[in-house]
Amino acid sequence: MPKIHGKNKAVYAQKDIKPDVYKVGVLDIERGMQSEIVNHPWQTDTSVGDWYYNVRDDYKTPKQVLAMLVDIVSKNGNLLKLS
Repeated sequence: MPKIHGKNKAVYAQKDIKPDVYKVGVLDIERGMQSEIVNHPWQTDTSVGDWYYNVRDDYKTPKQVLAMLVDIVSKNGNLLKLS
């Protein structure tokens, strides 16, 4: 529908690791990362702790989150971090 509504600003993210499947969208690696630089864009979704607030959880420090972000972006990825 870009002709009607302007530019497409949506991204289709999916979790199938077969290249012939994820090339139609963006590979989403839940709580994981690529081990090396890849040619295609990808993303990971993770949290600073559990997926929900847990008073007993050990949360990631800002330094840990920043290191994770730098590593992911350097491998052509995107970090979707949930609080």
